[in-house]
Amino acid sequence: MVAVAMLLAGSVSAYNSLGVSPIMLGLIYLISGLAYLYPCIALLRFSAKVKEAVSNNNNDVLRSSFRFLKSHFKSIGILIIVMILIYALLFLFLIVMGGVAAMAS
Repeated sequence: MVAVAMLLAGSVSAYNSLGVSPIMLGLIYLISGLAYLYPCIALLRFSAKVKEAVSNNNNDVLRSSFRFLKSHFKSIGILIIVMILIYALLFLFLIVMGGVAAMAS
């Protein structure tokens, strides 16, 4: 909902002092929310299966529920690796731009 509000707030002049378009911030927020949607769904499925396994005392359902937990942690790990790569690329970009700015002055 916040991403949609940011997308709709693109023409509000109070946000123009940020230096970044609210539409761009809204898109980034929407993409990050969608990227985190799958790990949340996997965790929800895990909790539902564990609850079912505990209430029915069923080890097979409990064993299969851990597949969703594994999927959750795997997707979170992938998201963390992607974010580390984005930060590393941003850091390198800023170093290069700092060097260019130093050479230009």
